[in-house]
Amino acid sequence: MIEIKGDIFINKDGEGFFGQGRYKLLKLIDKYGSISKAAKEMKMSYKAAWDHIQSINNLAQEPVVYTKAGGKDGGQTILTPYGKRLLKHYERIQEEYQKFLELLKEEELESLYVIRRLDMKLSARNQLLGKVSAVEKAQAVSEVVISIRNGATIKSVITTEAVDTIDLKPGKDVVAIVKSSDVILGVGEEVEKLYPLSVRNILKGDVKQIVESDVNSLVKVDIGAELTISSVITTESLKELGIKEGSSVYVIIKASNVMIYVI
Repeated sequence: MIEIKGDIFINKDGEGFFGQGRYKLLKLIDKYGSISKAAKEMKMSYKAAWDHIQSINNLAQEPVVYTKAGGKDGGQTILTPYGKRLLKHYERIQEEYQKFLELLKEEELESLYVIRRLDMKLSARNQLLGKVSAVEKAQAVSEVVISIRNGATIKSVITTEAVDTIDLKPGKDVVAIVKSSDVILGVGEEVEKLYPLSVRNILKGDVKQIVESDVNSLVKVDIGAELTISSVITTESLKELGIKEGSSVYVIIKASNVMIYVI
């Protein structure tokens, strides 16, 4: 589940005028009638609190607070009518802003996933966005099942300690990461019988592109739903298997070679 959170910051004449911090400060001054008590609750110095008030007063059309001297209880700091209106206006703006955030639907936030993935400075060529559908925990290692966009699943075997550390559980958005050198390619209908159960991940696809070199070749396989998995295999193996662009192949990945990045 994606959440978008934010606050409103108001500038005036290019300077910071009002935001959540100053709003809280004025609310506490209104509550206690004291700058020192408000500053103490916000864990800031009296001078810092006074500097904020002075800045607001200097930028506002009217003073937001005034000091009432005298009396047996000493002086008080009181919000002016303008200061009280400022608080109400800010609350209204925040309320409307939160309504706007709630209108954003989860499916409209795919770009946020893209931004996060672009920020992942990894050498691994294969990064598949998905959602954890199951976690089977054991004492030492656990199996994490990740559902990806084409309807298939990717299984990863990682330590149970790692599962607990990054709080993996069903419904969590993750990226399955696999190095292209860890992707094996197979051909023929007998592939699933030839590989041991420990492989866990066997996906069918069509070769989209081949980039050959003398020793190794890069093979890009379309596994559906605009998802591509890249494999680096020897050029000799490429020729022995008869793999060409357009060929149907099986993508084979050991569960222990699937890393998980939590979004």
